[in-house]
Amino acid sequence: RGLKKALAAIESLVNRQKEQARELEAGVCSGPANSKDFPLLVARLLLANPDSDCLGKSFAANPKAYGRALALIDEEGDESDSRLTADLLYIVDPREESVRLTDEGHKHIEEMIGPVFDTSPLERELDAVQSRGEIGVRQRKRLDARLRRRIDAQYGRMNQLNQLLKAFVLLQRDVDYLVDDGKIVLIDELTGRTLPDNIYSRGLHAALQAKERVTVEPERETLAQISVQGFIKQYSTVSGLTGTAMDARDEFSSRFGLTVVRVPSTRNRIRSDFGTRIYQTNDDKLAAIVDEIALCHRVGRPVLAGTLTIEQSRCISDMLNDAGIPHNLLNAANDATEARIIRNAGSFGAVTLATNVAGRGTDIALQPDLNDRVVQGYVDLVQHLLGEGSGPVRLDCSTMDERELISAALSGIDRLNVADMPEADDAGPSLIASGDAIDPGIAKNRTATSVEFGLGLHVIGTELNQSSRIDRQLRGRSGRQGAPGTTRFIVSMEDHLLAYRRGEASYVGDAPKTDAADRTYFEGGGVQRHVLGVQGHLSDDEAAQRGTLGEYMRIQEGQTAAHYKARQRVFQVDSFHRMCEGYVSDFAGRLIGEFLPDGGVSGYLRQFRQLSEEVRTEFDIDIRHLEGLGAVHLANELRDLMLDTLDDAAEHVGEDRLDALERQLYLQTSDEHWRGHIGNMHELILSVSFAGHGIKHAAAEYAVLGHEAYESLKDDVVDDFIRRLFRFPLNDLNPPAEPVQALDDEVARILA
Repeated sequence: RGLKKALAAIESLVNRQKEQARELEAGVCSGPANSKDFPLLVARLLLANPDSDCLGKSFAANPKAYGRALALIDEEGDESDSRLTADLLYIVDPREESVRLTDEGHKHIEEMIGPVFDTSPLERELDAVQSRGEIGVRQRKRLDARLRRRIDAQYGRMNQLNQLLKAFVLLQRDVDYLVDDGKIVLIDELTGRTLPDNIYSRGLHAALQAKERVTVEPERETLAQISVQGFIKQYSTVSGLTGTAMDARDEFSSRFGLTVVRVPSTRNRIRSDFGTRIYQTNDDKLAAIVDEIALCHRVGRPVLAGTLTIEQSRCISDMLNDAGIPHNLLNAANDATEARIIRNAGSFGAVTLATNVAGRGTDIALQPDLNDRVVQGYVDLVQHLLGEGSGPVRLDCSTMDERELISAALSGIDRLNVADMPEADDAGPSLIASGDAIDPGIAKNRTATSVEFGLGLHVIGTELNQSSRIDRQLRGRSGRQGAPGTTRFIVSMEDHLLAYRRGEASYVGDAPKTDAADRTYFEGGGVQRHVLGVQGHLSDDEAAQRGTLGEYMRIQEGQTAAHYKARQRVFQVDSFHRMCEGYVSDFAGRLIGEFLPDGGVSGYLRQFRQLSEEVRTEFDIDIRHLEGLGAVHLANELRDLMLDTLDDAAEHVGEDRLDALERQLYLQTSDEHWRGHIGNMHELILSVSFAGHGIKHAAAEYAVLGHEAYESLKDDVVDDFIRRLFRFPLNDLNPPAEPVQALDDEVARILA
């Protein structure tokens, strides 16, 4: 019932802000970019809905707009009283990819489900209970526990609302996850494959399930975790093989101590990688992609088009269907058919749309007679174009061998004249084919109908990845094992990677060009420098983030190793009962310090009586005769009394049986606290990251606070274990019989 109310409140909140975002979009898209209010409108829309298509178009048309919007956000802040966030219910950080409610958002939700975000009344009530010396210890503990449960429940509701907000605003269906047979299945952003065994933690997965109206499953608990770096370091010998390791050689060296060695290929690469082509609009980009696929399909060249999202692949698929081009779709939604699709992807005329194929380890084998059939396809195309009276046809080749191959094939055609064109600085080898005699003047000009000639697999990248390594992996699907092939990235200024940037685009220095359909695009050295610059900055940022996360995980993994080493010791030690003596001593000292914080200098009598009641209530031990002793002597006497109680229990049930019980209770207590500690350490990462102290300072602060949290964990485990041990009904355990009965079943029965 509570989840349904929270879901309805968040849905209402998100829908209301979407309406506000549409109003802002109208102002951004229709207003002049040089108006006084334009930067404010852009900044507000960036906080309200950074994925707005309107923003992409605006940033493409005004390359400096994104930087100015970020500067305005940094200058004015994004607090609830800022004019940037006026009336917004939540704000999205476009750089951190996080979302949080504003004061208006809090009001909207509380109007629907009641007070939830303010715990101060309960905390004040808790403080009052803890300071009430006139009530008994048992009653105070009962009230304390009740209030803490209410506070925890309220924090749980707040977390539920925040996770629902993330599910609706930050996670997109068919991009970050898909719904398959009534279940939420995550998608690997690098490979495009589904991750059926992976889930989001801390309530986010349940929020997604609620959002998509599927069965909400119980939250799984994390018992241990390890990073890739930590896992690899478990091995004494580490090696690997990848085609793009040189780009990351510095990180391999610093993170793993590994040297990258370049291994020469057994066959020379003859693949041609064309430069990135940037169109002005997304519509022009998609149309150009379909035209390029259509040309390849016309002559029988297999094509692999790589997309970043399922939505993008479906959009291109619809356009190919409209053009009557048969094709296969490979993405997370249908990766069960991957083997069949890849097996046929190198066949004559095959067209494959694949989402994030770069990371799949895919090797596309070409049909044995493919290139002979493709050459004949080009011959047929040239004859068709000449038959339509389109004038001379220019075939642009990637290599001299390709030009000789197609030239020989065309020269065998009756009444067809072929001549090589002089090479230009900005083009590869070309030839002219004409039904008429070719005069030298025709060969010199470049006004003939242009057709790009190529063999093997043609790979088209439809959007740039944040890492150039991933783009290179996509290009590497073509031209494998010395086979011919070509690759090209066709993108637009509206793509997120290019539109959401600071400053002027350097490729503006490249002269604009037009394709056969008169669509304007940019291509050249300026484009490549700009693309590599953008990707380089992003790769550096991601490497820094991985380094920081590695520091966090190194600390967590150190604590994990220490925890499980201590846990293993519980199994291996001959007498755990002897270890308990040390635990009792530590506990007694902390308990005395809690009730006599200043050693009993002030208010000794009142403090001692409260201590006496606590010990009698919790441990059934009378210490009234110890009144007047100092803190140190009290701790020693209390320790001895508690150990006497345990010795009596050992005589009653048998030392071995008590030892087994102590082990079992300690492990149970330790495991419960450890699960909570993992969650607390995760929250601590978020806390130091959002504090804005810088990467190095955040890692150092995490190390200090993490160490304090772990030391506190060890004390909490011991304290809780001792209390549980003394509360355990030891008298219900029967004295040992001959032979000694196994204890596990009996303890399990009592604990149940």
